[in-house]
Amino acid sequence: MGWPCMRQRGWMAGCCVVLLVAAATASVAADGPRDTALAKALNSSTVEQREWALDRLIETPDPDPAILRQIAGLLDDRDGYVAGKAATALSRLGVDAFDTIDGILAHGTAQQRWAATVALYQTGADIDRFLPQLMRQLGLEDQRIVYASLAVLARMQSRAVVALPALQPLLQHAERSIRRATLETLAAMGPAARDAVPALSPLLLDAAADVRLAAATAMRRIVPPAPIANERLVAYQAWLQEHVPALMREHHVPGVSIAIIQEGSVRWAQGFGVSDVRGQQPVATDTIFEACSMSKPILALSVLQLIQQGRLDLDAPLTHYLGRDYLRDQPAQDLITARMALTHRTGLPNWRVGYDEMGGPLPLLFSPGSDYSYSGEGILFLQRALEAITGTTLDRFAQQGLFAPLGLRHTSYVWTPAIEQNLASGHREDGSFKDRTHYRRANGAYSLYTTPTEYAELMLTLMRPERLGAAAFTPASVETLLQRAQRVDDGDAIARPGLARSVATYRALGWSVDVSAEGDIVQHTGSNSSGFRTFGQFNRDKGSGLVIFTNGDNGSSVRAAILAQIGDL
Repeated sequence: MGWPCMRQRGWMAGCCVVLLVAAATASVAADGPRDTALAKALNSSTVEQREWALDRLIETPDPDPAILRQIAGLLDDRDGYVAGKAATALSRLGVDAFDTIDGILAHGTAQQRWAATVALYQTGADIDRFLPQLMRQLGLEDQRIVYASLAVLARMQSRAVVALPALQPLLQHAERSIRRATLETLAAMGPAARDAVPALSPLLLDAAADVRLAAATAMRRIVPPAPIANERLVAYQAWLQEHVPALMREHHVPGVSIAIIQEGSVRWAQGFGVSDVRGQQPVATDTIFEACSMSKPILALSVLQLIQQGRLDLDAPLTHYLGRDYLRDQPAQDLITARMALTHRTGLPNWRVGYDEMGGPLPLLFSPGSDYSYSGEGILFLQRALEAITGTTLDRFAQQGLFAPLGLRHTSYVWTPAIEQNLASGHREDGSFKDRTHYRRANGAYSLYTTPTEYAELMLTLMRPERLGAAAFTPASVETLLQRAQRVDDGDAIARPGLARSVATYRALGWSVDVSAEGDIVQHTGSNSSGFRTFGQFNRDKGSGLVIFTNGDNGSSVRAAILAQIGDL
């Protein structure tokens, strides 16, 4: 039932707010609420009594007009909890409360309009009839009402597309929470909000990280990521063939090998330059490089297999699996978990003095789990726990669980004579040869030998898990591995063109993640003192990926130039 005064004209309309409050405190009439005790409690001067009555109405909604008037009056209650429960009670009435809400939105106080809009957000009823009022409210100065109106429009999804003209000015609102909420509303509309893309795009560069993240999400929902056209891929290949040799000469990098993933498979691979300046052997697609720190994400794949087998808990102390102390005289070591190791929150340094081979002192720099600091030592600690669980070396476990099932013939955590036959040599910044290293023992932080093509196959196990057959990762496992776990400095982001530009950077389990308008770009870099620089990335939303291996200390400069051009593939 509507309010009679809403049908009056002139000064009568202005009296409605007064009548609303007066009705809430009036005596119970003969045709008033059926429950006199409930009505009395709603009018009580005691907060607990008003809350009690509203709780009853939330449990058992009552559409009696007098009850409705009392609930509406309590939207303005001086106690915020009472006002909030009044909004919830109103929402439970669904369409029975819509005429009352109409009146409040037209003539209520700012507090009442805010609370009534919250009730629309909470109700499960069809709220499309309120579109005109909600659009008008977007222009109000009261940010509470604007914010709640945006939330209601988001609930309506694509049906709210008529509100686009009213929404777009809010993308430039001075209050970042309003900009963010507007983006969330556009995201909820999905492709129907395509006309808003030009106004949305600048917010990918917003000073506030939460706004950039919301803008990236909105862009993905409105313009879903898709594989690049074949013509564009061909153009990228032509660019690589033309420019990579020049980049190598400029930066004194003797050899580069690249693999490109498109639509869930390796579509293109090519080697450039030589594997060793002393012999002039050309780099081929089967030339083996040191993967450097790109070893770490592959260790994470083995860890994921143990988790799926129920043999490792991400949040259990690693010393539990090791069965002994790992750090001398440091009780806090019992706090370190696999999750901390994979997100670099162990408190351990990157490497101890003299590295790990001598078994020298290994300090804890801060309490485990309290901060982020990149640590190869943390990965090695996790490796030792993995080896204790499996009773074998990391290399053997990875060969059995990953490399052999994928048919990888050139991938190993340890050096072998077979590896030596196709192994590239590292080089200094001036392009001169460096002495070769032969990793006789596996180190999950840096010792992986492989090719870009075979590394791409390993990345594909997270996009097309069926490649591993019976050992395939489950969707839930992949989500656990790649979820944004640890926010890190945006300065760690990789520079890419267009919508692939990072808006925020995170650590996942074993990987780094650049959030972009084209999806989460999962990645890792690598750098070994032996003269290798490496990089790999993939985008599950597009089914794409890229691996770049170089055999020179200046390889990162070559990689950066390539990614600035084709990093959005």
